[in-house]
Amino acid sequence: MAAIEDRNSDGPGGLVDLGDNIDGAIFAQILEMDDDDEGEREFSKSIVLGFFQQAEETFDKMNESLADRDLKELSDLGHFLKGSSATLGLIRVKDSCEKIQRYGKKENLDGSPAPNEDVCLRRITDTLAALKVEYADVEKTLKTFFQFPVEEQATTTAAQTDGATRAAEAATESTEVTEAAEAAEAAEPPRESEAPVASKAPVASEAPVASEAPVASEAPVESEAPVASEAPEAPKAAATSQASKAPTVKQTK
Repeated sequence: MAAIEDRNSDGPGGLVDLGDNIDGAIFAQILEMDDDDEGEREFSKSIVLGFFQQAEETFDKMNESLADRDLKELSDLGHFLKGSSATLGLIRVKDSCEKIQRYGKKENLDGSPAPNEDVCLRRITDTLAALKVEYADVEKTLKTFFQFPVEEQATTTAAQTDGATRAAEAATESTEVTEAAEAAEAAEPPRESEAPVASKAPVASEAPVASEAPVASEAPVESEAPVASEAPEAPKAAATSQASKAPTVKQTK
């Protein structure tokens, strides 16, 4: 458990307990940069307040990126906040940010490839929820150390803790909805492919059977009328008549 000397503390030995979330040696180096004699700690206080604002803005961006399933952006944001928290010695906050950075790169904590994007997004969702709780804890500790108004401190911490919980729930719900939608889409294609059954409508195109009407074209059977053309037998009659005429000539003689 870290403890450092506080020039404004009335406690034994002037020590302030920073808890397990803050590295006292690193944080003490920040305090050594204060050059005011009145113990106002204007320099270190400005750095801490700047970190608070930076962290809150980063959490908002992480929520948006998580909803968009943007792993690369989540990895970049984790890396960004990891550096800032490490500067102040915020151990657990830094560790959680590093986890988000790795998961955003689709890696396990040991650097090996993660199974898939869905696994990484679920891990980031859980880690982000834990990160916000850890941040709320160090924020409370640092505000106590710098003697921010107690009322303001309590209100801010409660609001951020509640916001962290709601953001985590929203992110989880968004991930579940997305996964459900993807599962539904994966299951739907077979149904759509069955639709072609409706395309059997081409049976109507069998109407060409009507084109069998050419059977009517069998009317050429009528062309068998040439049977009537057997009339040429008439010339035989003519020949007969001529033959019969010949005897008549003979009779004349």
